[in-house]
Amino acid sequence: MDIKRIIANNIYILRTKHDLTQQEFADKLSVKFTRGHISRIELANHIPSAEFIKAVSDAFNVSADWIMGTTGKEIPESSDTPIVTNVTTREVDLLLSFRALSNEVQHRILDLIQSILKSTS
Repeated sequence: MDIKRIIANNIYILRTKHDLTQQEFADKLSVKFTRGHISRIELANHIPSAEFIKAVSDAFNVSADWIMGTTGKEIPESSDTPIVTNVTTREVDLLLSFRALSNEVQHRILDLIQSILKSTS
């Protein structure tokens, strides 16, 4: 299943779990999104921005990982997953971009980062 369908499904699950219309769901977010925006995401016609994912995560106390389908847990357990706060939109965008890459490319990027860190320390 592609990332758009995973996010679409999880947003729909979250919205219906709280018995909200698309408009009510949009109204609960800290950043203004429209009912149409929610509809396009639920239909998998649009990949949501990092800003949207963060707003949903904050408003409904769910992990961004769960929204993106990388974990089965809506709320991370403190014993195995640290809760990260003050994450910038840029950092979420980087994570989303990184996750869209193949495993091979991810490993090459991590190797490069480790090399840079070693040379600067």
